[in-house]
Amino acid sequence: ERFPQFLATGFTPESTWDYRGKSDKESSEECAIRAKSVVHMLRQSMEELWQSSNGSSPVLILVGHQTLGDLLCHLLLEGDCKEWQYGTPKYKFKNASISELHVNPNGQVTSKDISSDYHVLGIR
Repeated sequence: ERFPQFLATGFTPESTWDYRGKSDKESSEECAIRAKSVVHMLRQSMEELWQSSNGSSPVLILVGHQTLGDLLCHLLLEGDCKEWQYGTPKYKFKNASISELHVNPNGQVTSKDISSDYHVLGIR
């Protein structure tokens, strides 16, 4: 492994997405179920990182697409996905953007920046 400190999760042994739904195309309900499992995994990971961080704020990198990013922000920042609608994002993500969320030791999540793309200004 070139990066042993990084852990890729949610993929099959063949490196494909671990889809567990029953539809040909993921439904809104299946997407919400998947996002809730990602949030559960993120909270566990952040708790473990906080315990081993010696007081410094741990960093977790999550790469995803607009739909999942919007849904995760609903769950992490608002606590539920009751207002989330597939295809109608509240939290919009530009291509190649970076969003910075802070997770406090008590598990509360706040946003510092959503969809920043300043790192690609020169190549637009």
